[in-house]
Amino acid sequence: EDGIRDVAVTGVQTCALPISGGLQYVGAHIRPRIRAPESWKLPVGLSLSTEFGPTDGKFDENTFGIELRPIVDQEIGNFYWAFNPNLEWALEGADAGRGIHGMTFNPNLKLSWKLHEKYAAGVEYYGTTGSLTRLAPFAEQQHILYPTVDLDRKSTRLNSSHGYISYAVF
Repeated sequence: EDGIRDVAVTGVQTCALPISGGLQYVGAHIRPRIRAPESWKLPVGLSLSTEFGPTDGKFDENTFGIELRPIVDQEIGNFYWAFNPNLEWALEGADAGRGIHGMTFNPNLKLSWKLHEKYAAGVEYYGTTGSLTRLAPFAEQQHILYPTVDLDRKSTRLNSSHGYISYAVF
């Protein structure tokens, strides 16, 4: 039988960027997540995550937001993949109050390889492609690639990454 601890988890995500020889705090978000129970015996994992919290206005004109993220994932031997696009909207900031026109669609993908029972290395991709009502021209889109290292302990999972931002330049 699946209990609430088997299908629900809450995490905290913090972000800091290396600037001028130090770290600059960007923001912190709370991430509750619920997943389909193992007893359903689905061929892939299915879950739904939300994320909400403040972001420093120096890094994002929307200073408080929420996102809804469906997640489809699968582990095949040592290989793991996840497709986790999100819908994001601002509650405070420039895009707040714009309804569907202020919501963004962001495709995201993770690939990793388990090197050891508790360690994995991989890559994560995050994109921003425009609002739900308007796909941004490629030159205005943002694409970020992160090499990652995952540490998986019984009650704690740590994901560490360093990002590379790619903008289209013509």
